Amino acid sequence: MKEFARLQLGRLLRRLLAANSRVLPSDSAPLLVLAPHADDETLGCGALLASRAARGTPTHVVFVSDSASADWAPGQTRPARAAHRRAEALAALGFLGLPPACADFLDAPDGDLDRLEADVRTRVLGALAEVLRRHRPARVLVPFLGGGSTEHDAVFWLAREACVLAGMSLQIWEYPVWAWWNPLRLRSQLLRRGENYRLATAPWLDAKRRAWQAHASQAAALPAALVAAALAEHEFYFNRTHLP
Repeated sequence: MKEFARLQLGRLLRRLLAANSRVLPSDSAPLLVLAPHADDETLGCGALLASRAARGTPTHVVFVSDSASADWAPGQTRPARAAHRRAEALAALGFLGLPPACADFLDAPDGDLDRLEADVRTRVLGALAEVLRRHRPARVLVPFLGGGSTEHDAVFWLAREACVLAGMSLQIWEYPVWAWWNPLRLRSQLLRRGENYRLATAPWLDAKRRAWQAHASQAAALPAALVAAALAEHEFYFNRTHLP
């Protein structure tokens, strides 16, 4: 699918989802956002994070991978790339109003989230379960399952397992990121109005744009259609009762 077609299809799907969703209610319950990579939190949930920061509601972000893929800086060492991406993530959170204390970094190997070695997977699950017990969120946000990234899908299942390991029964909601690269992946949600929620980004869009700009290493790496959807007039969240 050509970029122009993706942009047009994304606009159409966003309009249809806006018409088939409810306004995301504000609440003061603790929230945990899982980001497979640094920038997913901004692209998928930036306006929500900024709105919660402005209200002072408990919000925590967990970056699952070290975000150290060599695609954007092949000449740097992996530790240097990881440190660079961590600095970008903290800067982005700052633009959204969240201090460094609101972030945890699990440092799983970027590129391998869907095929972690057993010992690494055990460590990541244990660390995530500890974060859950420490912050006791009412809701966990994870990337949309089936959105087109196997690493994002892996984080969905890690969240489910970590909740069991922590002995907690939590609401797990989804936010789209890579699904906007092929918006047809979201079409099934048009038939599930009761599961769909939208947040108007206008009050927080400047902060979200600045946060995205803080992820400077990724600016040229992501498709225009995906970024356009992420910086559009709504963010969408799904409380799915039937998973693919």
